[in-house]
Amino acid sequence: MKRLLLILVSATLAALTLSAQGRYQITWERVCMDGSRTGCSIPGTDNIKESIGSVEGNTYHAPNGKDYKGGSIVKIASRVIDAQSEMTPVKRYIGESPRVLRAHKPESELSDMMTDRMLITARRIFSDKQIDVAFGNFGGIRTIIPKGRVIADDIISMFPFKNHLAYVKIKGTRLREIFDQLVKTGIQPFSGATLVVRDRSIESLLVGGKPIDDDAEYGITTLDFLLDGGDNLYLRKDAIELIQSDVILLDLVMEYVDSLSTAGAPITYHTDGRVRIINSSEKEGK
Repeated sequence: MKRLLLILVSATLAALTLSAQGRYQITWERVCMDGSRTGCSIPGTDNIKESIGSVEGNTYHAPNGKDYKGGSIVKIASRVIDAQSEMTPVKRYIGESPRVLRAHKPESELSDMMTDRMLITARRIFSDKQIDVAFGNFGGIRTIIPKGRVIADDIISMFPFKNHLAYVKIKGTRLREIFDQLVKTGIQPFSGATLVVRDRSIESLLVGGKPIDDDAEYGITTLDFLLDGGDNLYLRKDAIELIQSDVILLDLVMEYVDSLSTAGAPITYHTDGRVRIINSSEKEGK
């Protein structure tokens, strides 16, 4: 593994850990490497030899002029180089990001972007339905959007799971119950609502700018992973109506990012204060 890292310049690494409760958890981390041993840099679609070198016979010629003869370095370099043609789609240049975008609780640029796009897309594909709120999960956002050059793999690595968009109709009492659970167990991304929490209790909750009507019916959109227990959410519970689509979260985010690129706009996003956490020990607004 150490020798493999000498050849690669950057990667998104996954780690599988077993918790005390006996559950497996996958964590993702973007790792940057300086290529100091080989002079490697991140290859594009047309500069493979210049970026990661070449293999001739039993020798790996590194970009910095060093030659490595035989052994695992040559074998790994050969496989990495041979794989580049198959990786062309994920190396597609998308655009530029003026800063790093991360996902973090209770609200972040990436979580707002994800759920806003879910809400907009759901209103388009379920056009005959009223859709008020979108619910996502922080665990579904696996890495960052880096500062500077952004390629397709940055977005693919961020949303590696094939989670599909779904529509669920529920009563207002159930919608309020969902937000109560999020406040007690941990805020998850949402769109279409504003929430003020004081001392782990809901102080204000507006959907579409209005308080929830317990007797009214609401439409929510979410991911199929969250319908039956994903991240301890059971958004299918007490559903009046449920429709699952074939639209994948990755595709709707990629569609949005591509639209920014087409318009010549930077890849960025901003929070809007949809979640506000207040502790009584702190001054309001601090």
